[in-house]
Amino acid sequence: MNYHFTNLKNHPELLKAITQLEEKMNQVLGDHVVLIAYSEDERK
Repeated sequence: MNYHFTNLKNHPELLKAITQLEEKMNQVLGDHVVLIAYSEDERK
């Protein structure tokens, strides 16, 4: 997933952690997992 359009774009350490978590969940669950990240400002 590409989170570079969210408020995470300037936090490479968080982007890496989220990507690793998605990959681990994919392996454990045997299914495709996509975590959702959004900016509070974009919801309004």
